[in-house]
Amino acid sequence: MENTNKQCFQEVLEYVRMYRLKNRLKRDLDHNMRKIRDNRKRALLLENLNQYITDDMSVEDIRTIIDNMRNDYETRVDDYNIRNAELSKQRREIREKMKQQKEAHRLLLQKNGK
Repeated sequence: MENTNKQCFQEVLEYVRMYRLKNRLKRDLDHNMRKIRDNRKRALLLENLNQYITDDMSVEDIRTIIDNMRNDYETRVDDYNIRNAELSKQRREIREKMKQQKEAHRLLLQKNGK
């Protein structure tokens, strides 16, 4: 019986750890979504700015700088999308492990209850 209690306690600790990790990943996903939104807005802003600048108003270098900045923001959006995919995968794996652990714990309690 004591061995079962130790095992149950360890399972509960592991479940809590996975639950916290899942929540942290959710926060990271939300943070990345905000970053994606912000960088998309910046890219749009630079695109609009680029439409208003004409050659007679400024030097061609300004267009090059704006293009470089827009490319940088678009690259950041791509990077955050990749990171979100990785975080989502980790969350799915943790959710599945938690489900399996919960079922194993239920079966263990049923077995010891009989």
